[in-house]
Amino acid sequence: MKLSEANIGDTLRIVAVGGDVRARLESMGICAGNTVRVERKAPLNGAILVRVGGAAVAMRKDAARFVEAEVEI
Repeated sequence: MKLSEANIGDTLRIVAVGGDVRARLESMGICAGNTVRVERKAPLNGAILVRVGGAAVAMRKDAARFVEAEVEI
């Protein structure tokens, strides 16, 4: 599943990050192997707020489409 498709409250493990935003996302802690939790989603295809470790990271939904993740149970 893409990070942009996740629901609020989902905890996901990042599988892969691609696209031209890869370096920027990885510098914010969005990289393969890390766990993220979706905190908020703005309406109308806006930003997504995720928690990575102790940090809150906001990203555009079009950037979140490049993040492949799987739901952790």
